[in-house]
Amino acid sequence: MLSSLLPDLLATQDAAWREGRDITAELVARPGVGDLAPLLWLGQALWRVLVPVTPRPDFVAALRQALRAPTAAVRPPTPMPSRPRRRAPWLAVAAVGSARSLTGLVWLRRQRGRNSGHLPMAGRPARG
Repeated sequence: MLSSLLPDLLATQDAAWREGRDITAELVARPGVGDLAPLLWLGQALWRVLVPVTPRPDFVAALRQALRAPTAAVRPPTPMPSRPRRRAPWLAVAAVGSARSLTGLVWLRRQRGRNSGHLPMAGRPARG
């Protein structure tokens, strides 16, 4: 629902800004907007700070010409040099580390269970 609500909210907010009005508080107060409120407030902050700028005509002409230029002039990306994969040692180290951590957690839980005696473990109901 939020994804279908977002374009309408942003279009409404933009239309109001173009008229010189700020209706962010009204939009945030609408039902179902909850998670989108920070996005609307961010938009409001940017609207207050940013100043519209009209680009120079020569810049627009140069940009338009560059965008219309044939794509053959664009150099393809250089592939990354291939390196041999050396995952096996890291996987072994990660497996040993995980096993040690799990063993330590089990040992710690047993120690706490022995030391507490009459106190129940967290998350379990008291016995007896």
